[in-house]
Amino acid sequence: MAEIDTGADIEVVQSEGNLVVTIPLVGEVSRQWRTWFMKFVKKQGLPAQIQDVPGRTQAVVRVPTGTAQAEVFHILDGVRDLVAKANAAEPSPESVAQTEAAIRDC
Repeated sequence: MAEIDTGADIEVVQSEGNLVVTIPLVGEVSRQWRTWFMKFVKKQGLPAQIQDVPGRTQAVVRVPTGTAQAEVFHILDGVRDLVAKANAAEPSPESVAQTEAAIRDC
């Protein structure tokens, strides 16, 4: 499961009228996890995506410059919640192994 890397710095760069916030992730970021994350992004309408760079995976959020502080908090808390939701949707390795064993026992 993926988690926000609380030991890493969050990068903020200005680009084309936005502040681009890069939030490093740690842990396993599987293809299915990415699918869940992006499904939740679209459902909630958040300006976020998952991006790979050499050596790490990160959540990238585009926040328009001039966005009110309360809305910035809402967006970033939303991304944190999406990581948790994607983790909850991703089946644990133990449950996958148990189901696989049950299938093979049939």
